[in-house]
Parts: sequence; C-alpha cells; structure tokens
Amino acid sequence: MNVKKKISAHMPTKKTQNTKLVSVIVPAYNSGEYLEKNIKLALKQTLANIEIIIVNDGSTDNTAKIAKKLALFNSRVRLVDKVNGGVSSARNAGVAAAKGEYIFFLDPDDYMDNDTLEVLYNSLETSGSDVAITGYDLIYDEKPKQPGVWIQKLFSQSKQKFRVEEFPAVLQASTPWGKLIRHSYYREADLGFMEGIVYEDQPFTATLYSRAKNGIDIIGAHKMHWVQLDSSISHQTTVDDLKSRVEAARLALEILGQFAPKAVEPRLVQNLNNDLRYIMRRYNKVDDEYNALIFSELPKFYHLLDDKTQLDAIVDVAYRLLDNDEYEVFDQLLFATNISNHKLKLVNDHGTPVVDWSTLAYIDNFSSEGHVLHEIFQPRIDIDKWEMTSEGPKISLNAFITKIDAHEFDYKVRLKLVKFDEKTGEEFETVAELDPIGQYDAPYTIREHKEWWADYSPNFYEFQLPAVFDTFNECIKLKVEISAGNLFFEKDVSGRRNNATGRWANLTLSETSQLRIKHSTESGKQFYYLKYVPIATYSVDKVEGQQLTMTVHSGAQLISASVHSKVRFNRKNVRVKLIPVSESDENNVYRVVVNMKKLRQNKLITDYLTPLRHDFRLSFKNQNGNRILGFIKDDNPIVLADINTVITNVAQGSARFVGTRVIEVKSAHMVPGFLKMRVFVRNHGPQSFGTTLSVKSGDLTRTMPVTLVPNEVNEIELPLNHDVFGEMMALPLLRFSISFKNTLGRDENVIYDEAFIRTLPDNVYDNGYQISRLEYNYSAKKLYFQLFNKLHDDNKGGYGWGRMMTKYQNSTAPVDPKKILFRTYYGESVTDNAVALTHEILLDPALSDIEIYWAVQNPSVVVPEGTHQVIINSDEWFDLLATAGTVVENVHQVDYMVKKPGQRIVQAFHGYPYKQMGRDFFLTHGFDMSRVKSFQRREAEWDYILSPAPYATPLYQRNFNFKGEMLEVGHPRNDILVDPERAAERELINKRVRERLNIPADKKIVLYAPTFRDYASDNEFKSNRVDFVSYDDLAKKLGDEYVLLIRGHAMNRRAGNTVSTASGIDATTYPEILDLIIASDMAVLDYSSLRFDYAQTGKPMIFFVPDLDLYEETRGGLMPYLPTAPGWIVNSESELIQAITHSDDYMNLYGDAWRTFRRDYTSLDDGHAGKRMIDKLFK
Repeated sequence: MNVKKKISAHMPTKKTQNTKLVSVIVPAYNSGEYLEKNIKLALKQTLANIEIIIVNDGSTDNTAKIAKKLALFNSRVRLVDKVNGGVSSARNAGVAAAKGEYIFFLDPDDYMDNDTLEVLYNSLETSGSDVAITGYDLIYDEKPKQPGVWIQKLFSQSKQKFRVEEFPAVLQASTPWGKLIRHSYYREADLGFMEGIVYEDQPFTATLYSRAKNGIDIIGAHKMHWVQLDSSISHQTTVDDLKSRVEAARLALEILGQFAPKAVEPRLVQNLNNDLRYIMRRYNKVDDEYNALIFSELPKFYHLLDDKTQLDAIVDVAYRLLDNDEYEVFDQLLFATNISNHKLKLVNDHGTPVVDWSTLAYIDNFSSEGHVLHEIFQPRIDIDKWEMTSEGPKISLNAFITKIDAHEFDYKVRLKLVKFDEKTGEEFETVAELDPIGQYDAPYTIREHKEWWADYSPNFYEFQLPAVFDTFNECIKLKVEISAGNLFFEKDVSGRRNNATGRWANLTLSETSQLRIKHSTESGKQFYYLKYVPIATYSVDKVEGQQLTMTVHSGAQLISASVHSKVRFNRKNVRVKLIPVSESDENNVYRVVVNMKKLRQNKLITDYLTPLRHDFRLSFKNQNGNRILGFIKDDNPIVLADINTVITNVAQGSARFVGTRVIEVKSAHMVPGFLKMRVFVRNHGPQSFGTTLSVKSGDLTRTMPVTLVPNEVNEIELPLNHDVFGEMMALPLLRFSISFKNTLGRDENVIYDEAFIRTLPDNVYDNGYQISRLEYNYSAKKLYFQLFNKLHDDNKGGYGWGRMMTKYQNSTAPVDPKKILFRTYYGESVTDNAVALTHEILLDPALSDIEIYWAVQNPSVVVPEGTHQVIINSDEWFDLLATAGTVVENVHQVDYMVKKPGQRIVQAFHGYPYKQMGRDFFLTHGFDMSRVKSFQRREAEWDYILSPAPYATPLYQRNFNFKGEMLEVGHPRNDILVDPERAAERELINKRVRERLNIPADKKIVLYAPTFRDYASDNEFKSNRVDFVSYDDLAKKLGDEYVLLIRGHAMNRRAGNTVSTASGIDATTYPEILDLIIASDMAVLDYSSLRFDYAQTGKPMIFFVPDLDLYEETRGGLMPYLPTAPGWIVNSESELIQAITHSDDYMNLYGDAWRTFRRDYTSLDDGHAGKRMIDKLFK
C-alpha cells in the first residue's frame, strides 16, 4: 500500500496555547469602515498567543477611535499612533513596536482563515525556515474569485525549506501580507519597507526571499482573502502610477541581482509575462503621455531577456510591436486579444499547442514561434451523470483542458479511484484505474464556454465503477489523468455540472447499500468523492386505520427507529418500535410499526387552501449511534390513499412521508411552443380542484388555470406565450421556474418522481436549433426551463464567436450594393427612421431589386413584411455585415465591424440633437481613452449622417469625428405624423392602440414620457427611472376623463424599471413610440428629443422639469432649453394637473411659440423626408 503524506492545512478545532508570540501588524489609514470587523475576525485565530498592533497613520476619520476601543476591551490589541507617513512608514513603526518572535502583516481591509497563523507557525517550527507564506483569493463585493493562474499554481501544493534560487516561482507572491516571518531573521536581513515610494512590496519581498538562507515554506492553500477596493493603489491608472510600477520592478531586480543572481532572469520573465502585461492593457486608457511611457519603458525590460522563448507568444509579439513603434498594429492587437490567449486559435504542432497567427494576419512578420505558457492550460473535471446500469454504477465526466480543442487534439482520459481518510484527507492507495467505456457529444454545452476556438462538447466520458469497497464508510477520491498532445495533468474531480443528475446525492446499489457523492473543501481545495454507506430500505406491508406496518432491510445492525419532522412550529420526533424478524434467514431485517395519528391530525384538506407542507422521515440508528438513512425501494412514490400519505425518495437525502395535498409530477417535456406535463394529485380526496400553473422569470409571470382530477393522470399543455398589450407574443428568451399556485397565490406542494428527474436535463431541438432546455434545480427543488435564441450550436460560445469573427474579419467576399442591413437600438427593437426608410423602399417600384435585412436580437422582434429577419451573432449576421452594400444604424455600429471596400455606413440617429453628445459627452462622463478612440474610429467610417434640420447639421459636425456627407432631409420617422395622405393610417393606429390598451374612445390619453437621467444611471445602458409624482395620486386627481400612459426610456427598460400603479398604464415596453404619439391627446415631456417629434402633431405639450438645474449640470443641452419647450413649464404635481386640465387652451397660449419652434427646428418634417433620403442613397 502506497501512503502519501501531506502537510496538513486543515482547520484545527481548538485554540492552540503555549506558543511563541506572533505580532500581527495592521497599518491603518482612514480604515474606520472595516477596521473593527476585520480585527475582531483576526482575534479569532486558533493560535492564541498573538498581539495585534494597529498603526494609526494619521487618519482623519474614526480609525483611531475604533482602534482605542479595540485595545481597551482586548489586551491582545495595541495601538501605535503616528503622523501620516504612508503605508511603508506605518509598517516599519509596527515592527519597531513588535514584541513577538514572529512578524505578520495584515492590511485592515483584508481578512484570513481562522487557522492561518497556526498553520504557518507550525510549518516554521517544523522546518526551521525563515518565512512561511500562503495564498489568497480575491474578494469582489463579498464574493470570492480565484486569483491569476500563476498564483493558483504556486499555491497548489505545500513545499518546505527551499531557497528562492531553487524555486523562483515564489517571487510571484509579492504582497507583504500572508507571510509569517521570524523576527530574528527580519532584523538580521535588515528588512524594512522603503518609505516615500509606491509598490514598496516589490523590493521588500525581493529582499525577503533572496536573503532567506534558512529557507522558505509554502502552505498550499488560499487562506488570505484580498478585498478589492476601487480606492486601492493597485487599481490606480495614472502616469505617476505607471512610473512607480516600473521603478519598483527595477528595484526588485537590482536587489535580486545582489543577493540571488540566479533568480533575476526568472523574475524578469514573470514581470514580462504578468506584471508588465497588465500595464500594456492600459494602453489608450489614460492619455498620450501614459501611452508614450508604455512604448519607451516596457521594451527596456524586454531587452534584458536573452531567451525570448520563455515568454508567452502573444506577449512576445506585443513587445516586438512596442519595440518597433508599431502604434496602430499594437492598438489593433490589443483590441482584438487584450494581450491574452483567450481569443487565440491554438493548433497542434506535433503535440504542442501553438498559436495559429493566420487569424491575426495584420501582425505580419512580427509573429513569434507561437509557444504558449503552460499556465493557461487548466484541466476542468466536472461530474455530469451517474446512474445504475445492469453492469453496476456508471459515472460520466466532462473533462477537458482549457483552450485545447477536441477537434484539434486527441484526448486521453483515465479515472483513478483512490482510497483516502475522510477526516484528515490523507490518501492511501489507488484501487482502480479506469479507461472510459464510452464517450458522448453534448453540443448544447458549447454556449457555456467563453474561450475562442475551443469546443469541449465532445469531451464527455463514461466510466463503469467496479466493486472496490471492502467495508461500509470507506471513501474513494475521484482523480483524473487527462492528456492532449504533450500536455498531461492529474486532477481531483472538483465540480458538478449545473442541474445534471450528478447532483443527485445517492445511488442505490442494493436494498442495504448506497454510494453517495460527497464534497470536501479541505485546505481550501474542493473535490468530490464517493462514500460507501449502509442504508435501510423499507416497504409498506399493510395499513390498518392510521397504523402502518413496514418491513425494513438494513445494511447495518439497527438498535432504534424514529419518525421525525422539522416543520417550523411543529417539530416532532417519535420513536417507533423496531422488531427483528427472527424467522427470516436474512440478516438485519426488521418490522416497524408507525402510528400516523401520533404525528399529525388527519384534517380535511379543502380545495382552496394548501396547508404548509408537512414531511416526516423514518430513520434509524446503528450500534454506534450513527444515523442510517431510510429509503423506499422504487423510483415511484408509495401512495397510501386511505391515510392521505405519500412516501417518496428525494434528491438530497432520505425518503419523505408527505401528509398534505401534493401534486406529483410524473413527467414534463418541452415541444416547440409548449410545455407539457403529466401530473397526479395525491392526498386530496375524490373532488376535482382548481389550481394555476405558473412560469416565472423576474417580473414576468405567465399563468394558466387548470382543473386537476385526483388519482388519475392529468395532462397539461401550457402555450409558451404571454399577453403584450393585448397581443399574444412568444415568451422572451429567459429562464423560467415552474410552479403551481392555489387560489390564494400560495405554492402548491409538489413532488417529482425520481425516475423522471434522472432523465433531465432535456434539451429540445427544432430544425437543428436548440430551442429549450428543461431541468431540475437541485437547490431550489423546482423545475425550470430555458428558452434559447435561434442560433446553431456552433454559432455559440467562444468557439462559435471565434470562428465566425475570424471568418468575417478575413472575408474577401464582394459587397452587394443591392443589400441593405438595418439595425436599431442594438437590435432590441424595430423602430425609428429605419422603419420609415424600409417603408419608402418597399413602395418604390424602381427599388424592387433591393433586399432589405433587419438585424435583431432574437426571433420575437418582428420585422416589417417583405424584409428578412437576421439574428445578431449568427453566421448570416456576419455574412451580411461583410457583404451588405449599405448598413444603417441609429447608434454606433458594433466595434468589431470592419468596413469593407465599397460598403456604405449610414448614421440615422434616433432623435433630434439637443443633449450633450459625441466626444464632449464621452469625456464628461469618464469614458476611458480607448473607448473614446473606438467611437471616433467608427464615426470616421460613416459615409452619411441623417440630419433632421439645418440647426442640427453643424452640431453633428462639431461633436463627431465625421468627414462624410450630411443628408439634411428631415426626420423620416415623422413622415407618418404629418403626411396628409396617411391620415387614414393614423386613424387605424389610434384605434389599434386603444383596443390593445383597452382605452375607450372617449377617454383623453395623457402620454407621460420622461427621459432617463444621467445622475440616476447605473451605467451607459441602464438608468433607474426618476418619479416626481405619484401616478396613482395624479390619476385620481385627474379623474375618470383621463388615462395616464407612462412611457419610460429604453434605459429604464433595460434597468427593469416598471411602473407600479393601478390607475395608469405602463407603456415602457410598447413596441412603437410613434403609435403612442398618434393615439395620445397630449404629452407630458421633459428633455428628450421626443418633443421635436410630438410637435409635428400640434397637440398640447407640457414640460415637467422640476430638476432642470440638476439635469443641465449633469448632462446639459447643446442650446438653451426653454426656447425648445413650446408649452407649459411646470415643476409640481399641482401645476401639472392645472396644465393637463386646461390643455384645450394650448394653441391660444402657446401657438406662436409652437410655430416658431417648428420653423426653427423641424422645418423639413413635411411628410416626405424618407423619400428624399432614399433618393439620395439609391438614385
């Protein structure tokens, strides 16, 4: 038997006493927000003999006050007060005050596992080394994320008493914290932090490691938790910051050259591959001076390295471009790859993965040999399925190596079964090495992976598990050997695929034994393992009144049995008699009698009230007092109709007795357009009852009432559509939960047949497209379904994106001048000027040979009749982006568009210019330099800008990097509002809107359409709606004569803002704003360009602008606001009501202002703007 010993990094259970003192030094400057919390956490260390020295570095907040309080109430906390001198000065002051034999630095915003100091301390006491270090994870918004792959690799295993020259990878752990240092060594090596510099950790750790002659220890775990703050120095991006980073790197190399010369080159390679790569990615993020420093300083480090083959290929190319002042090519490479392997295509060069530079043809002769750092190749092993077959238990794994495409490399996968100690993690012997018995393809998984050019969908492997357990409670760790080409890894199985059958907790081998999948996070390392356990399987022999008699077959000798419940307010634990069946030849066979009357009252269950679900478990104890779980034999529930009880197995543990009305889902499946289910009703009696099938995603709920008949199969069919303003539309492409609701809106109790759940997930295809997936969520204990876009599998994920993008960018296909491609609002809707242009093209016989294509996000976005729908990110989308002669946008074109020879780009903006826009807007709102340049690059490619009026033309010319032709023709989208020949069309629209919204013809519609506010925006695409009135109060005060129609901005829609009112109609998602303009009788507006459109109707306009000063301060207009607002200016609800109720006076009061407004700003809107524009483009 081979026994593998490890340094233990598991958490001790008790405080460790009688140890040498450890001084924990916490430099604190304005840390009041998190200091108290994290110091209290540090005091929970299992190593008891510690002192915590808080160094208050001249804080101006309440840091000193908090530190004094902590010191007052805990003798292990001390405070050192000093004038502000920076973090280096504070750490040095802490060391000067330290009394401990060990030094440990901790930043006030970070925290650590409770056993961190003890594990580091024990390692140093054992090894005699000078310093011991441990790894970290990154904390974003209280959620942990893995650090870089080099840190993951560095701390993947423990290592003791080595020198930095022997293992220079340790230099990558360059933070000052997470390290326990002997105080005597600290003094002998003359350690300390350089004051007055930034990134002092670089020279400090270089000295720390290079002078540690007694050795360094690594604890293979991630015990530190590095909280990521926006205010952190490491997140700054300035010229001074860049200079400091470069200088710190130089200093560290000089120190290594003095004390550990053999470590200089490895550290230089680390800098070039990691630290300086980060700096390269900041190109065009700051300013021209920052860019110039990148080109002047980074190549100096590159020249220091003789053997360039140690560099990652993409990094090597980037340095070559910097060294040769190839500014444009470097910028192009940065945009395309972010100097990362993520988007590179790797091919098989005699077993070695190398870069295929043909996908980046523009780098030309600056390409390298293409060798990629080994660190980017990470094995991923997840459990997909496990099931019982006629040959025994079978487990299926999804196993692959990141970036290694199964079509390019031959994979070999082997599963090793390793016995280990569940408590200590100690591994013993490998009891089996298994080759796959089968392999299967799961194309629907392509969408899950973001790496370009890597398809892992064929990487699913089946293994038959042999009988390797000798006794109960033995544990087997699952290890996988995986190779592809020259790459080889051995890795623990560390994940389970979401909502796959591998998440079912157990697999029954016999009536008396099970395998269980269990999860361990020992030492911060996650892995799954199998445990062989005894179980008790029971069946019901007879029912007499409320009394059940059952036969139990157990894998262990039992001494007691009990039925227990953990329902809140009604917890019960009733022991039941356990009688050995002496006449049986079998061992451990028992008879159990359960009196259900003692557990619950047999109340009448009505058809209108679902009681709280009340489950009971029958469990047992063996001779050692350990609990033995109980299960029923069959996959299908046991139904005891006479006593209103169902017994069923569940995914997370033992079988349950369910004693309340319950809907048993026998099966469910998706077909195009429908969800179909087969259900039974149990514990209800003979009467039918009404319930509601509900599917829900976020704020969207689709319901359907159903009548269920107890004790027979009920077939249910739910159409996958919902009401959208009076029309039934397909459900959006979202993930929906499935539940049943009673008449009070409460969830019905639902159970699922084990046999059915083990068939999931069910992926449904139609004509080659995956349209849906039905799955069981093991955490929520519910069914869910997901609806998908009309994209082929190989169009999805990074694999599809990389393939299609490269094909598109390298396309030499000729441009077709007869193809026109429209896209509005990123493909979210079909609207605006492009609809009017489509209308004109279709009406003109001379343009009958023009093929019109509309790019939309998904098939639910309806396109005009006579045009072609194109799904964005499909193969057809990229083909059209390459070949369409004319591309019309109302926002910037996609940033990856490569304008082809002969192609025209038309910018038909989605409104009249008033708000700040273009470069001034980008810079005012903090867009980084690279995004501003990206916008300007795309603007320079526009051939035309649609200008609605003479006033607008110079504004566009001034604010955009545009050198093309202005089409000053008016706004085509407003043709329908003013063209007298389209009056009948307007009347039909008015009638249709009122019918869809259920508004009688005699009601006055008040359209309230506020724009978004920059000061309430989450980002450039989402903004929370700002309400200045209560819509319910407003509607109530206006009375029955008016209907309030609230139309939020698209920015509000993306933020998920809905209007909660019973007295108005939220029309934010109504598909066409022009329809609402036509149907409304007046409009309440503010700063949006909608006032320019609405002015064409001559109907009353009211301008509700209580935040005018704030709006002009945070966004502002291109000209004074008030002359562009021909109507009432109101600031309060009472003023608003006054204006609405006197709207008939609009022309008398504001007719002159309205006519002046139309003359100055919309003089070209005469009903023929669309024709003028089409004539300019095509005639």
